[in-house]
Amino acid sequence: MTLSPPTSLYLTNSRDQDEEAVASDLDIDKPASLSSRSSNQPVSRARSRSTSATRRGSSKLRPRRNSRHRDELTTMAKVFKDLLIMEETIRQQLQQQKFLRRKYTLFCSLLCGLIAFCIYQLYFSNTDQLPTGFWLITYQFLSIITTITLVLFYLSGEYHRTIVLPKKFLITTNKGLRQLNLRAVRVKAPWGDVLSDISRFVLRLLYNTIKFFYKGTSESQWCQELYLRSQERIGATEIKLVLNSRSFSPAVRESWELYRNEFWAREGARRRSSIRGPVGTTRKARMKTSAPS
Repeated sequence: MTLSPPTSLYLTNSRDQDEEAVASDLDIDKPASLSSRSSNQPVSRARSRSTSATRRGSSKLRPRRNSRHRDELTTMAKVFKDLLIMEETIRQQLQQQKFLRRKYTLFCSLLCGLIAFCIYQLYFSNTDQLPTGFWLITYQFLSIITTITLVLFYLSGEYHRTIVLPKKFLITTNKGLRQLNLRAVRVKAPWGDVLSDISRFVLRLLYNTIKFFYKGTSESQWCQELYLRSQERIGATEIKLVLNSRSFSPAVRESWELYRNEFWAREGARRRSSIRGPVGTTRKARMKTSAPS
């Protein structure tokens, strides 16, 4: 004989299945009779899963945030380094253009002075002191040659390349930097820095003359100190790059200024130590040689 389960059990199971199907089709919560039966275990499991997931997510988010911050710092440092290289190249080009302009301005002024002197000697001097013979031919030849040289210098385009373009160097540079949201600005040096630059230039000339005429004295201590004092100032001396305020935040601009100042401070200290290094080694060698055995 086989025992069959009671019919009441079949009825309750079928009723529960029908209620679940209707609730799932209409997107309605289960009835209280069903939820009370099977709500304790799933809720506890869901809570444990949610807490473990939040812990894992928080543990994963922290290193990601740190890595993102480090990546941002490294990219900013690379960009600032490239800006420093660009700034230094623009500064060197500006110095070259200034030197070129001064050199050819001096050349043109000498030619103009020579023409004026020859014309004065030929036409405007006293009648008793007018040149004759050899000096007359010499003054005429010099005036003609210098005039032709100046005309050819202007017509060949050298005047525009060597005198006009160096004057507009910053304007043309800023036209190219405008696409990068940058701007090159002149740095107005105070009178103290101007006087120090003049004194450094004089000391440099003195050191070069001493080194040229007296070759043995260039290794002495006072000559090395003179060379150390005659070095040029480094850093944002003549020109500096400025970030556009419309494209960059104040924090980025301030960090760029701090980065540049710290870099040039370290670079100045490194150059001074590299110059003083040979002086210290020669001084120690002399002390060893002069010390009694």
